[in-house]
Amino acid sequence: LCRLIYTNAVNEQPVKYKDWTLEKALGEINQSLVTDTLPLYYQTKGDLHLALRQYPEAYAAYSYVNASNMATAATWMAAAQTLQLMGDTARTAEVVTLIDHAVNTYAKPYPREAAPYIWHRAQALEADGRPREAVKDYNEFHTLMGGQVSAAFYYHRAQAALAGRLNQMAVDDIHHAVEMNPDN
Repeated sequence: LCRLIYTNAVNEQPVKYKDWTLEKALGEINQSLVTDTLPLYYQTKGDLHLALRQYPEAYAAYSYVNASNMATAATWMAAAQTLQLMGDTARTAEVVTLIDHAVNTYAKPYPREAAPYIWHRAQALEADGRPREAVKDYNEFHTLMGGQVSAAFYYHRAQAALAGRLNQMAVDDIHHAVEMNPDN
């Protein structure tokens, strides 16, 4: 029932049940947690808190899931993104660690499904002041995507390369970006 209420509450179409709100869904999941503390219930609780912009509560719920055997790449990433939304820039290394856990749910060689997590880790590494590590992840992302990347990819990798003093790579990537999107 909670998921139905949640779907109804976040649906952009005219609502069928006006009293089905995110707060009502949160009440339902909290009631379910009284009888059973399944990690899936905590994941739903995290999703609800996130939708309500209650970031510390969402982070705590995702942390509960990630401490269980039900942790997935998606739950590790949700925790990382929630931590970023909390706006505490002193915790960027913790964000990287959470995304590392998401990436490490996959075995090397990484499948293509790992690409979004590697992309996010590259950006988190940049934010944490580790541009050379970010470049390695951007390179891995490029490989996983079979070279099918956008001009924005080359721009982001160029910024990391420049910060990491990989000047020739930065110049080459900016040229790729301009070739792909000369109007921007």
